Amino acid sequence: MKFPHLVTYSAYSAHYGVSAPSELADVAVAHGATHLGVTDRDGFYGAVKHVRACMERSIAPVLGVDLALADPSDR
Repeated sequence: MKFPHLVTYSAYSAHYGVSAPSELADVAVAHGATHLGVTDRDGFYGAVKHVRACMERSIAPVLGVDLALADPSDR
C-alpha cells in the first residue's frame, strides 16, 4: 500500500533534517510516491524549493510546519 510522507524535515530544519528538497523528491519518486510533504521546523524556509522540486518530478507538494510553542504556564 502506498501512502504520502507528510512529515519530512529538509535541510532547512536545523538539527532535524539534512537532505535538500531535491534529494527528498528524488527518493519519493524512486519509491513511487505521488505526493510529498515537508514540515520544516519553525518556518517555511524550504517551501519554495520543495514545491519546485516536486513539480519538476511530477509529484504533488504538500506544505506544513512543525511549530514549537511556549507553554504559558511556565512563566
